[in-house]
Amino acid sequence: MKQYIIFTLLTTIFLFSFSFAYAQEDTEVSATTVTDAVKTKPVLTKERVDVKRIQIKNTRDNIKEKKVETRSLKKDKKSDTAEKQKEVKEKVKKERKSFLDRFRSKKDPVKIKVKDKAKVKDKASDIRAIKAEKKEDLEEKRKKLRSKGEGTKEKLAEKKEVRKKKLNEKAKKRVTAYIKRITKRLNAALDRISKLSKRVDSRIIKLEEKFADKDLDLSEAKVLLDITKSEVAKARDSISSIEGAVGGVLNTDNPKESFTKVRELIKSATDSVKSAHKALVEAIKAVKTEIGQVASDAVAPVQNN
Repeated sequence: MKQYIIFTLLTTIFLFSFSFAYAQEDTEVSATTVTDAVKTKPVLTKERVDVKRIQIKNTRDNIKEKKVETRSLKKDKKSDTAEKQKEVKEKVKKERKSFLDRFRSKKDPVKIKVKDKAKVKDKASDIRAIKAEKKEDLEEKRKKLRSKGEGTKEKLAEKKEVRKKKLNEKAKKRVTAYIKRITKRLNAALDRISKLSKRVDSRIIKLEEKFADKDLDLSEAKVLLDITKSEVAKARDSISSIEGAVGGVLNTDNPKESFTKVRELIKSATDSVKSAHKALVEAIKAVKTEIGQVASDAVAPVQNN
């Protein structure tokens, strides 16, 4: 609305300035024209002024009408706003009233409960008594379960001990069988080595007698035989130690841990048997080599002749 009023004022000012400029243009006419038109101009100017006045009046009337319309619109808006505010206030009052009614309706049962406070206390005491009884029952059940658990633990420990004893018995049997099997094999090997070493020893004696004049040197074979006999004796000592240690191993609670020493003795005996066998083989090779050398020396002079 304000924009419309401003636009109307600007239009009026523009028309007024246009008429003023037009009047100035008439005054700037040449002197001869002015003198000729002096008699007729007053009539024309008066008519124009009247027209302009009418236009200005109409413009003012329009402005007044617009102002009146604007004021009426403002009044209408104010009245609408007042009505809306009134409606909002009434709505708030209604909501507040309903809230208070609800609050009061809730408050009444609370008053009733307060009156019955004695009954509530009695109920609370009954509930506490029931809880105490339940707690006692739970404690008794827990005690029973603990006693059962302790008995179960003892039974499990007994079963474990019995199982351990059975396992130990089985382990002892396995250890005994293993040691018997190993010592039997080692003794058999030593018997064979001893028998062969005796045969080689007797063979060396016979060869030395037979080739006494042939420079037969079997000293290396004799040394190797001595090594063989020494290793055989060492192996038999280890086997004896094994048989003596078996009793101690079997009498322990954990035969597997005590079997370590026996295992070391078995390894020592096995190494001695291997060394004895190797020395015997080398002794036999030395005898054969020396006999071959003597035989080749004996054949060479015959071929030369």
